[in-house]
Amino acid sequence: MEPAQHYLRFGAKKGYDPGPHFSTRDYLALYPDVYQMNPLVHYEAFGKAEGRSYQHEFKVSTYQPFLPVNKIKIAFISGDPDTPGHFYRISHYTSAAKAMGAVVMEFNVASASGKLEEISSSTVLVVWRARWSEQLSLIYSAARKANVPIIFDIDDLLIDPNLAKIEIVDGIRSSGSTENAAEELFELLQASMDKADYCSATTNFLADYMCSFGKRTFLLPNGFDEHTWQASRLANQARLNSHHDSLIRIGYAGGSRTHQKDFAKIADVIARLLHERLNCRLILFRKGSLPCIDIDEFPALLAVSQQIEWREMVPLKELPWEMARFDINLAPLEVGNVFCEAKSELKFFESALVEVPIVASPTQPFYDAIEDGKSGFLATDDNSWYTILSNLIDNSTLRKQIGRYAYYSVLWKYGSERRMELLSSMLDIILHPGPRASRAFELNLLKAKNAYYTMPVIPPHEIILSFTKLSASEVTVVIPCYNSGHYLIEALESVKNQTLFNLDLVIVDDCSTDNSIEIASQWIRVHKDRFNRIMLIKNSAISGLGLMRNVGFSNAETLFVIPLDPDKRLLPTFAATCLTKINETSAAFVYSNIQQLDDNNIMSRHAYDPMLFTCGNYIDATALIRLSAWAYVGGYHHLKFGEEDYDFWYRFAEYGLFGYHINEILAKYQTHDKSIWSKVTNQSRTKLKVRAWLDFYKKKRGNK
Repeated sequence: MEPAQHYLRFGAKKGYDPGPHFSTRDYLALYPDVYQMNPLVHYEAFGKAEGRSYQHEFKVSTYQPFLPVNKIKIAFISGDPDTPGHFYRISHYTSAAKAMGAVVMEFNVASASGKLEEISSSTVLVVWRARWSEQLSLIYSAARKANVPIIFDIDDLLIDPNLAKIEIVDGIRSSGSTENAAEELFELLQASMDKADYCSATTNFLADYMCSFGKRTFLLPNGFDEHTWQASRLANQARLNSHHDSLIRIGYAGGSRTHQKDFAKIADVIARLLHERLNCRLILFRKGSLPCIDIDEFPALLAVSQQIEWREMVPLKELPWEMARFDINLAPLEVGNVFCEAKSELKFFESALVEVPIVASPTQPFYDAIEDGKSGFLATDDNSWYTILSNLIDNSTLRKQIGRYAYYSVLWKYGSERRMELLSSMLDIILHPGPRASRAFELNLLKAKNAYYTMPVIPPHEIILSFTKLSASEVTVVIPCYNSGHYLIEALESVKNQTLFNLDLVIVDDCSTDNSIEIASQWIRVHKDRFNRIMLIKNSAISGLGLMRNVGFSNAETLFVIPLDPDKRLLPTFAATCLTKINETSAAFVYSNIQQLDDNNIMSRHAYDPMLFTCGNYIDATALIRLSAWAYVGGYHHLKFGEEDYDFWYRFAEYGLFGYHINEILAKYQTHDKSIWSKVTNQSRTKLKVRAWLDFYKKKRGNK
């Protein structure tokens, strides 16, 4: 039975729609007098002439912040406010809590002891690396009296005095401390942990170790913030746009003089490589006259000291610029040493953000984080260190491939969005015992179990034109183009006219046979100064709409991306309005109403509801999307019969990512015969399935 006939006989009675532009249920809800007729027939015969609408005027979506904790007040106490760890454990998580809508108070131990009323008024107290003291005792007592749960957070295995031995923690020796001093520190931190209600830790190994003391411990990994991401991407762009010498730089970004024993694992291998390859340099750091690695302990390195490049230690916010100078990043640790096994994998995501491949020891955190041979390499002995490093030194394509994969793999996992998820889950479990806590616990287990990563498919392509000011933008607009020259200028002009000032533009051509590339090239040369960064890219072979978009996203250097097909037009406030809403809600994407130019029909008009995807797609591709979310779901897929958008949005729902709908017309759309929508997506899905079944049946029967 033809789809139209099915709708007339059965579909309308079940509330089905005849297509994406007419709502059966809306029409019947608006006009009860139509119940005796088929709604589409009534509209065509009478409703259109009477000025009746075939769709509801939908109300603006109302969302709470990312995860609704707006009635929660969290007090954070930092035990080491002047160290880099403060940024990872306090600054990043206070920012996450604020983004979720919580009220946040931040103290050091001394200031908190004078603010006991504020501590008592909080919903949760988080204490990072604070040693037990009289002041901390007062703080804990105030929280106890007010029934405020106390969470002790730590990022190193410093809570077991039995480990305060030089043979386990070599940093005691190399930093000039003593075992007695370390044991005292560990005892004080253990006391702070023992007296807390819950704990949180940076790695699974460290969390498990704390659980052995009977402490309920949550995993809250280290990660990066927007400023680190932005600095990393600018540093990466600067490297790509600079003139390179022929040197290969192998870097070790040790942040303190506590890693002598770790570096000893690779010192001889590095010395051998430097001796064999005069174009290689080892990058090490020092603070003034004090080197972070004392090479006097490694005679083999002394012999090639002229190939060691010493760099001055920099503040954490400047580290991306140093990491971007590396060609290869080193992360050696003592495998099997409990202190090293507990250490965070932060060196992995720091180098990944500048697309520098890492070679690391397979401690549990690195083993869990790195896909060996894909996002980095795990080296187990001298031979594997030598072989892996040799291959990377000799193969620039491999370095680029590994670095790029690593970049995509860390975007969501170590970014602010994931941090908010984990923090919200922890608060649910602590503050809402019972069904809500059980569901949060279950979801954590399921996500951990399915924590695989599929990199977006990026087809081969070449850059035809590129201009950059090497400054940061907020949004990139990606325009996929295939024989769309006759529509392209209007789409480009709509991007140029955006009220959002800081904007990038990427045009991806899919081997057009018309004059699309010429039109785009001429327009870019005239208007390049409007953008911080603008690119024209051509695919090496026809790849299809979904993969065209992936090429555009992969060349974006902003946190947010707008895919814009050439037959659509952005109204001037689209980017600015969507950007405001995505920052307010922390949604994965934001979309608006889109008006068709030919008949004033409104597309993408429904408020976000994942259940609607069970009926079909209701969201157009034109939306503001988080780059990290695109990478997290594996990008767009290439689908033979179209429906790339439906598949893309459906995977967002499967991954628990939500969208925000703006009930305003912020874009317009021109329907035409050459559009992919008209050719494929707007066809009946039933017809496509029947055609596929018939093709299969014919082949099986040998009927050609």
